[in-house]
Amino acid sequence: ASSEKYSLTKEAIQQGKEYYKDQNAVYRENTMVSNFCREVNKLNNTDIMGFYGSAHTGLNSANYSGQVPSMANQLNHIYDFIIYSEDLTK
Repeated sequence: ASSEKYSLTKEAIQQGKEYYKDQNAVYRENTMVSNFCREVNKLNNTDIMGFYGSAHTGLNSANYSGQVPSMANQLNHIYDFIIYSEDLTK
């Protein structure tokens, strides 16, 4: 089994194990950013939409632990401030 889907699934399992080992919020946030960028880059930066919990979507916020910028905050800097985020719970 050497397909891309298989490799990405193994990677996701390993990422989950790493996160749950000690609930490392910084690792989780940064890994989410890396995974997102990897997938966007495969699409030649086509406009996309993602659904994430509010702990990850503040454009000017830190993650829930306060230790690192949120995923949306990091992506907004990576992608030259073109990220749009909306809280759908309100």
